[in-house]
This record gives sequence, structure tokens and C-alpha cells, in this order.
Amino acid sequence: MLKLFKFLLIFISLTLYSETFSQKNHKIYYNDKINNISLKEKQNPLIFIDFWATWCAPCIASMPHTQELQKHSEHVTFVYLTNDPEYKVQLFLKNKGYRFHALIDNERKTIDEFQVKSIPQSFLIGPEGEIVWKGKPTDMSLDDLQYFEEQYQNIEGDKNRFVLDQPQDNVQNRVAWKHRKQLLYRTTDFAQNIYQNNPDNQYLSGDLTYIFSFLYDIPEKQLTNKLSDDYLEFKFNGNDQKKFIKAIKSFINKKYPYRLKMHTITQKIWEVKEKTDEDFMSKEIFNFGKGDAQYLKGEIAIKIDNATPEQLFKILSQQTPYTFIYIGKNKNLYDWSIIYQNKELLINQLTNDLDFEIQEKEVPVKQYIFYKK
Repeated sequence: MLKLFKFLLIFISLTLYSETFSQKNHKIYYNDKINNISLKEKQNPLIFIDFWATWCAPCIASMPHTQELQKHSEHVTFVYLTNDPEYKVQLFLKNKGYRFHALIDNERKTIDEFQVKSIPQSFLIGPEGEIVWKGKPTDMSLDDLQYFEEQYQNIEGDKNRFVLDQPQDNVQNRVAWKHRKQLLYRTTDFAQNIYQNNPDNQYLSGDLTYIFSFLYDIPEKQLTNKLSDDYLEFKFNGNDQKKFIKAIKSFINKKYPYRLKMHTITQKIWEVKEKTDEDFMSKEIFNFGKGDAQYLKGEIAIKIDNATPEQLFKILSQQTPYTFIYIGKNKNLYDWSIIYQNKELLINQLTNDLDFEIQEKEVPVKQYIFYKK
């Protein structure tokens, strides 16, 4: 009787899903992947797709559940899709020890295709790309998943549900390509301020203020650019950051012979330390492991992974109008989500939520000007 009731419950749910969702056959678009998906896996009748991000604590907390489902699922291919940068996903997998199929959707085509408004969110799609289930990853039980498997186990899935969608270079923005030693660079009409450190290469793009900030480890607001408004992109074949920086400095000095001048001004800063010696975040689930500090800056908040408080306040000093000096002693790594757009909200979060003590001071601050020789 219990088995019959469960069968009817799942059948009703499946019927409701089929009525709720359009009959559109959905595609899974991606422009990069980590851990290859075999042809056999692509042809499994069912695909469980989990939309997630490295900064999303509930997403990370649900992964042990979906990994356990995967162990007991013979005819389901599990894929985890995010629009985080590839290097950030690589770091996450390394730190957590996961080897799942991670798809990168930087163009957000799959996110739009499935109309994902919040994460974590997951879908079970059938042989032709039709949605047969939708919910949070932890809502899918093993019994439910095995029921779906029984319905589709003798059907071969369409491998074309997966679409590699690599965007082409924007030829209109390309002004010139040149090659000098190991450094590949170009000048463009527009380039985002980005630094990426991949296993085989490094990439840097942005305006000259951002590039000088990277080269000399100086917050952008302490730099005055009297050189040029050009945007540049650099790609370096290798993982040696010192050689990368040296190559960029050499290139810029030949194209824009420059001097860097320092002077000192008096400026208000915020001196920060912990109110107590207690490790206030030691039990938080978002601390997913050691690694270099990485961050994503949105319009309202900055999400930072694997950063000490000292690194946190260095990033805030670089990316906000405010200057922080951290004088505490906490060396542990945490994940942070900091609202920076509003000064009052920022101070309230740091003092009340994160238990920092902040004191405003006037101190001498170094300012730098770079200009043509």
C-alpha cells in the first residue's frame, strides 16, 4: 500500500511538472568545461543539471547530497553549471576534492534558457531536453530519482542536448595583435579590468590605471594616470607571475616610456581590528578550503573567497572609495559577502555582523603619479 501511494505521489508530481513547463526541448550551452563528459554520459536518458556558484553557501552545502545521488544513479548524468570564471571553479574543485562535470556558462545562455532566477536550482531533463523535474538540489530524493530512472532506462538520450558555444573574438574591437617573447597582447577600444591565473597561462586586461595597480600592488585610488586612456589585454604563456609582470613592464615602458612618482598626503582612513579574540567565523559552512583570495565585484556587493581579514580589507581598499588598515591578528581564511555601495550599511555590517572595531584616523598616505618621461 505504501509503495502504491509513493508511486501515485510521484506520478501526480510528474504530471504537474509536464503541465507546468513548456514542451520546449532545452539545450545546455557552455563555453568551457572541467572534467570531460563522455559520449555515453551524454546519451544517458536523464541529465541532472545543478545551477550553482563558488560563492553560494547553500549550493556548496547541497553538493554532498547530489554527490550521494550520483553514486546510486546508473542512467543519470550529473552536471554542475555556473557562470563563475574557469580558474575559480578549478580552485574550488581542487580545494574540495570534487571531480564532477563542471560546465562554465560565461554567456549565461543556459541560465536564460532555463530561466534561472536564483541558486541553488536544479532540473532533471529527459531524452529530448524536456524538463521532467525542477527544484532545489536537496529536494530530489534517491527514491524519486530512481523512479524517474525506471521510466526512462531503455531510452537513449540526444547527445545534442549539450552545445559547446564558444564566443568568437570581437573583430571590431581588435586594433592590433603582436607577439613579443612569451607575451601576447592587443590594444582594444574596450577591455574589462580582469586578471586570471590559469594552470598554463595568465591573462590581464583593463585600462592603464588598473594595469599599473596590478604591476605595483597599489590601490587604484592612490594612482593618478597622466599617461594614456588606452585599454590593453595581455596573455602570457606560462604560470610564472614574476616573469609575467616583468614582460608587461618591459612592453609598457617601450610603448609608453613612463616614470612613477610618489608623494605623501594626509588622508582619513579606517583602522580595523577584532573586538574579541574569538574566531567568529570558524564554524561557517562557506569556508570551503585554503587557496588564493578570489573575488567577484557586483553593483552592490563584493563576494570574496578564501581570504584572511587582512586580504579582505586590502580588497575593500582597492575596490571601494574607502581606505582600511587592518591591525588585527586573525590569519584564518573565510568567505565574505560585503555590501559596499552604501557607507552606513558597510560600517554596520563590519561592526555589528562581523564584530570588527573601527576607528577613524588621519594618517599620511602615499599617492603615485605615472607620466611620460
